[in-house]
Amino acid sequence: LVTGGGNGTNGALVGAELYDPSTATWTATGSLNTGRSRHTATVLSTKVLVAGGNASNGLSLSSTELYDFTFTDIGAGLTGVFLSSVAWGDYDNDARLDILLTGNLNPGEICQVWRNSGSGFTNINAGLTGVDRGSVAWGDPVGPLVRVGGP
Repeated sequence: LVTGGGNGTNGALVGAELYDPSTATWTATGSLNTGRSRHTATVLSTKVLVAGGNASNGLSLSSTELYDFTFTDIGAGLTGVFLSSVAWGDYDNDARLDILLTGNLNPGEICQVWRNSGSGFTNINAGLTGVDRGSVAWGDPVGPLVRVGGP
């Protein structure tokens, strides 16, 4: 799945395309609700979480969309960031997927854990060092959890 992006003419794009390796073809598949560039996406089973990025006017987006063959704004209310990374995981073992988000606030960087209560998401204010241009992932380590940041 390729989502959004930007170009010098149209700003942030809403398009999305799926690749079929059996036919080596790309096919349009719905559109993002909000055009975005410099955003992040992460896969969980058959779904994709798309978060952050910049709108056509250059402002950071706080909207989060879930792709399950259509795009749905999940209303997570995350902090608006770009040069970002996002991951799903269940940090509190309550069987609901929480969100780990990093990115640039312009100025400043964040690294936040957003708890899924089942009726919404809340920043737990974990006090993690902010980063942008990095990658995040959840794991179930035997030892200490390690976060690798950007530049």
